[in-house]
Amino acid sequence: MNLLEWAQQQNLQHSQGTDDFLTTISDPQLVIGVKTAVLTNFARRQAIRETWGQRAKHLNVQVIFLGCVPIMSDIPNEADRKRLRDAVKMERTVYRDLLTEELECEDSYRNLANKVKAFFDLAATMYLQTPYVMLADDDMYLQVDKLLRLLEDFSGKKPVYLGQSWNHIYTRKSAPVREESHQSNLPKAQYPRSELPPFAFGPHYVVSMDWARFISKNYW
Repeated sequence: MNLLEWAQQQNLQHSQGTDDFLTTISDPQLVIGVKTAVLTNFARRQAIRETWGQRAKHLNVQVIFLGCVPIMSDIPNEADRKRLRDAVKMERTVYRDLLTEELECEDSYRNLANKVKAFFDLAATMYLQTPYVMLADDDMYLQVDKLLRLLEDFSGKKPVYLGQSWNHIYTRKSAPVREESHQSNLPKAQYPRSELPPFAFGPHYVVSMDWARFISKNYW
């Protein structure tokens, strides 16, 4: 079921909900930001809400979907754009776990870095006592209980940075992309070295909150 189909099935009373954009857990052990495309990935968000996202609530873990502002420039009909805006508003009202304009970026792959930085800033501001922050893709299944047990081994140790690294998995070093048209272009003026340091890539990584605060203060 896509976003519009879901919205059409909802009771109209949902459209008159609270203005709060997020239902927060008090001092969660972990805050997980799930990167998602607002208009196209509704089914993935629902799958998470009905599976590991539901389990996370009972384990004192906050799950937030990171959407940014949907881009509708390729939708010529204003009536269609309005239906989508209303559907997004309804989803936010019903579930209160989806961020859009709060992240102050457009919802596109090229803006992914801005989305991540905005989430770190929000997490560092809202969750002062939370020790860990996680970034995840919306097409993965997370065993939250096992992750929490793993993080217990790092309790009191700072900083913490966990994830999959190309350098270790494939035993090769990563080089920056220099093609201007490439979505991962890293200009030499911004990063002059020929090799990238080991880093956690792609679908999931965890950092301690002090890292999130550092990013919030220095790259915002």
